[in-house]
Amino acid sequence: MTIAELLSLVGRAWSRLAIYPGGLAIVLALWATARAAGLRPVTRGLGRFFRGPAAPAPQPAQQDPYAPAPPSLAEHTSGLTTLALSAVAFPWLAVALLPLPYAAGLGRPVDLVVILALLEWPRLLVTAAELRGGPHESARGVRRLAAALNSYPPLVLAALVLGQSVGSLELGAVASGPADDASALSRGLFWVGATALLLVLPPLLGVGPFTAGGERLGALEGGLTAIGLRVRALGLALVAVIPWLALLPAAREDGSPAVWLAPLPPLAIGALVWWFDRLTRGRAPLPWARGYLWLSAGLLAALAVAAAEALRQRLA
Repeated sequence: MTIAELLSLVGRAWSRLAIYPGGLAIVLALWATARAAGLRPVTRGLGRFFRGPAAPAPQPAQQDPYAPAPPSLAEHTSGLTTLALSAVAFPWLAVALLPLPYAAGLGRPVDLVVILALLEWPRLLVTAAELRGGPHESARGVRRLAAALNSYPPLVLAALVLGQSVGSLELGAVASGPADDASALSRGLFWVGATALLLVLPPLLGVGPFTAGGERLGALEGGLTAIGLRVRALGLALVAVIPWLALLPAAREDGSPAVWLAPLPPLAIGALVWWFDRLTRGRAPLPWARGYLWLSAGLLAALAVAAAEALRQRLA
């Protein structure tokens, strides 16, 4: 599926991109979290977007004063450039495609793999830029890369477990949960995958022991890149919420819960992530990294059990 196809999907339901779950919903969520956490660089980034790019920083002296210095990846990700814009546009599009309650229908399924790839683009940009920066930025990039290596294996395995439980990686099927006539094994796999998605959020979001470094944002996390990282975090949290929406009783024919019930799962998960961050920030990440290795091993075992059961049913 190409970006053009994704945009055509959103074009069939433009309110997804402009109002909900993207658009105004994202702006309000970013504003609320920024005010709650004192993240003023995010609001300055929005102002910079409407004012235009800032004046370029002075370049160090070159051996040839007439030879222009090639732009670095850090400059591409911090200014109003194509890469900086993509750091906001890709996760924005991913959030707009999520099958959240009361969102307009798309008419075509969207895979979980596509959503995760769009959401991870800002972190890949920032990590690559930091690894090529100075000593301080390089150290932040190494910590961010370590968090990614701890989160990606259990994230992929959790997605596979969820896909095995519902028979598809399509997000609509994950949001609906197992069928009424599903086996006990399929129901168990579904909740194992849903729980694993929650457990993998700390290294994915870089909170607690997996914080990239300090309370202040890095130099490469200002402006549009900061907005992209916040939209990414919002999208990942919503992806982890989607399986738990199946617990809410349906209030409409399309399966959407009551309006007052829909915000409860994301608020509960957000509170859990905040509590984990406050409890474990500053601690050594190594014990937690070992825990995620055990989580990956457990998910592999669950997939092996599901594969053995599927083979047994086919041979029966």
